[in-house]
Amino acid sequence: ILGANLSDPVASGDMISPDTFRKFVAPFLKDLIDRIKAKGKYAMIHICGNTTGILEDIADIGPNCFSIESKVDLRTAKAILGGKVCVAGNVSPTGAFLSGTPKEIIAEAEACVESWGKGGGYILTLGCDFPKTVPLENAMALMSFKEK
Repeated sequence: ILGANLSDPVASGDMISPDTFRKFVAPFLKDLIDRIKAKGKYAMIHICGNTTGILEDIADIGPNCFSIESKVDLRTAKAILGGKVCVAGNVSPTGAFLSGTPKEIIAEAEACVESWGKGGGYILTLGCDFPKTVPLENAMALMSFKEK
């Protein structure tokens, strides 16, 4: 096993405050991340919803990668996490990906890459779960995206 991806949908900024996150979630996530990394494995966290208010906490927790939804501005994420924690995501799984066209998906992917900017540390992918009813051509459009 190369590592672990920890998903915590109820730690969302849409459900709990940053103070509640710091008290009830962050210490336990940090412990898990530290244990995973101590074994020489990679650790990734995904928290649903708007996690903008806890990005500095994520930097302190120190996963190798943090998966974000489209509710989080990539420029803000890069300003806080860039160079510290890789960021993945930001393509909305319920927008164009689910019900749009491949051309719309490419436009969203381009916007994500442009928002992050140069310098690496970003993985373009869906911001949350892959909808089981997504059209194959939409999935293929995102998977075959190449930065200009």
